[in-house]
Amino acid sequence: MQALCGPSRTSFLTSRRPDSLRLYSNHGHYWRRAVGNFTSLPQYFKEHGYHTVSVGKVFHPGSMSGHHYDYPFSWSEEPYLPPSNKYENTKVTNFTFLSM
Repeated sequence: MQALCGPSRTSFLTSRRPDSLRLYSNHGHYWRRAVGNFTSLPQYFKEHGYHTVSVGKVFHPGSMSGHHYDYPFSWSEEPYLPPSNKYENTKVTNFTFLSM
């Protein structure tokens, strides 16, 4: 079975299994509405005095995460989402393996 983006990200960020969150696809309900208001990892840091920011894709976008990627619960400011189409064909790294 293949892990899906939304359930696995939300599972990691809430320390709950996808089945306990009732998230089985990327097209489900917003997890806070579906099963309760669990504290996410970034929310915990925010509530304890840290300034938290979301840069890029942290929670799955759309109806799964809702509230603009879980803003304002987990983030101190609105998440920054760089345009992905600008870099879709960009080489990620210039890494070369060295033989041992």
